[in-house]
Amino acid sequence: MIPEKQLHDIIETHSKNISELHIYRKEDRRLIEKHEDQLHVLDNTMAELRERFGLVATHADIRELHEKIDSSINNLLKDALNAVPGKIGLAFTGLMALVAIISLIISLTKHL
Repeated sequence: MIPEKQLHDIIETHSKNISELHIYRKEDRRLIEKHEDQLHVLDNTMAELRERFGLVATHADIRELHEKIDSSINNLLKDALNAVPGKIGLAFTGLMALVAIISLIISLTKHL
């Protein structure tokens, strides 16, 4: 049989050990919560990086956009160049009609 004094010492030692384990467990919980918070921040950062990476244009995207802009500008310039002779012809026709109307008015006023 274990003497009472020795039994009391064993119980006291175990109580101290249990108290230390409770302290370690609390510290571990605090550290786990801290790491969970850090993991949450990292998850948010990763999601943001994935979103931003999705917004980055690739070289092929830039080339395609450049080709579209280039062809659009070229079409506008071609249309503008093709429209110039038509505008000149329209202006010349309008001028000729104005001259014809003026000469008609002049000839009518001379005969009256």
